[in-house]
Amino acid sequence: MFKSFRAVLSLAFAVVSFVSMAADGDPTPATADILPEGTIMYAEVAPCSQWSKDFARTSLAQIFAEPEVRQFLAGPFSQVSNLIKKATPLAEPPKASEGEPSKPSPVNNAVNSVLDVLNQFTPGPFVVAVRFSPDDALAGRPPAVAIMLGVAPGKPDSAANLIPALLDTVLKNFKVESMAVSDYQNNSLITIKRTAANGHEISAAMTVHNGHLILASDDSLCKQIIDGMAGTLAKKLSDNETYKNTGLTGREHLIAYLDIAGLKSALGAMAKPPPDQPNQLDDFFLLSGLNKSIAVAWSLEMNGPSFESRTAIFTTGEREGLLGMLDSQPVSIDGLKVCPKGAPLAAGFRIRDDRLMSFFRSLARAVQGQKGMDTLNMAVTKLSTDLNRNLEKEVPKIFGNEIVLTSLAGSEATSPMGAASAFAVSVSIQDNEKAEELLGQMLNQIAKADPERPADETLKEVEYDGVKIHYLTTRKVAGIVDFSPSFTIYRNRLLAALDVPMLKRAMNVLKGNDSLANSEPFTAALKETGGRMGPAFSYVDWGYMYNTAFNLGTTALRVVAPADLLREIGVDMNLLPEAETVSNHLFPALSVAQTTPSGIIMLSRSPLPSIEVLAPPLAAVSAVFATFKPFLIAPDKEKK
Repeated sequence: MFKSFRAVLSLAFAVVSFVSMAADGDPTPATADILPEGTIMYAEVAPCSQWSKDFARTSLAQIFAEPEVRQFLAGPFSQVSNLIKKATPLAEPPKASEGEPSKPSPVNNAVNSVLDVLNQFTPGPFVVAVRFSPDDALAGRPPAVAIMLGVAPGKPDSAANLIPALLDTVLKNFKVESMAVSDYQNNSLITIKRTAANGHEISAAMTVHNGHLILASDDSLCKQIIDGMAGTLAKKLSDNETYKNTGLTGREHLIAYLDIAGLKSALGAMAKPPPDQPNQLDDFFLLSGLNKSIAVAWSLEMNGPSFESRTAIFTTGEREGLLGMLDSQPVSIDGLKVCPKGAPLAAGFRIRDDRLMSFFRSLARAVQGQKGMDTLNMAVTKLSTDLNRNLEKEVPKIFGNEIVLTSLAGSEATSPMGAASAFAVSVSIQDNEKAEELLGQMLNQIAKADPERPADETLKEVEYDGVKIHYLTTRKVAGIVDFSPSFTIYRNRLLAALDVPMLKRAMNVLKGNDSLANSEPFTAALKETGGRMGPAFSYVDWGYMYNTAFNLGTTALRVVAPADLLREIGVDMNLLPEAETVSNHLFPALSVAQTTPSGIIMLSRSPLPSIEVLAPPLAAVSAVFATFKPFLIAPDKEKK
């Protein structure tokens, strides 16, 4: 019965969608103009054509356009293209008209080829949205989820062929109580009703309109999206003041927007997880300090050679979590002086005075999890007892709130292992005399903790440039690498490095005039990210990093990956391009966090999509998906 009913629905749907798609010649409005005002979250991936056009201008595309790189990647990307074509057998690539030459890509490379293949079948955009409006809350309705997917315009068969497959999936995985087809604004609307695991009746809907396949867990949301595309939606997300403050323009390639207050209301309307199961969304909010936030907006845009991202977090009252630790003042020029002019890697933080110890605990937790923070807490407690001092109160008063980490590898010929140890940390100081006293006491206590050697053999001193360098003689790491953690108080800074030579190099950099702050790559990157420093920054010279890691990475690949596996995925190591072929197109990346009266904004510019700007939205979307999973996955599948 369902099979015959489904066939009738699909036929009716194909006819109406053909009329609808043929009549629609206008471009689709911005997503924020399509979604209703009660949208509490949405994520968007721009159309493939936009990605292809703008990606062709990036430095990454210039790398892919290099003959050596193209030759090396031809095998792997041909495999990807074949997989895409096999996965979409119903669609055929468009043929050029007779006498009309095909338009070449601005930069001929494998990535653009894949994007062009995708554009033939699913041109996009792809949008996921969650609505929980005041009306939903008043009526006791659960949050509504919608998915929009651009389908090939002018190809009603390709769009309509998706419907039977979707209906098959729904009928196989869910207990459907009723199914009907209706007309809404000259669109065929398929409505499916079922009862969710929590007892709520769900009236899901699907349609194709204006070149978009629309799926919604509530038919009213599906209708609102149709109204938004027609320009007849009364209250749009773009009219919302919270959304307006995020700074999203709608032309970005990736967008993620979360209305935190709305998400909390939606969580209150949903069943809580059992006590023995973690609440992933709540944990994420607390750790990141979003529990008192109004909204979060993240975007990624390809602008010329760069990938540029913007993360905006707006709060009510005082900022909490990791974000609440940042001071309102930027990292100073003096703080940057420890970073050499050619530093391949640097990061800095200016922390609020009353949050300095909390910052170190969070840093320990980020590196080693809860165990790392517990270890630090025990060490501070023991040292406070042994020294008869209150380190919790004294450390912020003695030391400053500016912390800078820098690589000292620079342009020297350094092996990958040597470059890994070429780091120094600089901490500002408020009282040099007390800092020297406290540093000596703490190092003595650490030296005494080694039961196998006398303290005077573990802790040693050497004079250099009029100051004392304290260093610990430790055992070799893994029996190979010999580290000697070294410390000194120099020019109102506590300097620390992994050995004495590296500490001396940091001291020489600090007293010189050529630092990262006045280097051309850094100043250019800062100008591109707004022109002003903030209380947190990270800087990566990708050209240097690539050249340093190239030999180590290729050797590891040859050892770890079997030759048969490499051949299977189309990789021929004999065609591997020279390191300079790639690194010549790379330039330094800079991320800067800036505080505002209502929140914090992080701006990033990089030749590659950097992990520090991809991690926050991925974590947020993952946490939200984990919370709304009961509405997206059938209960029986979830158990399996």
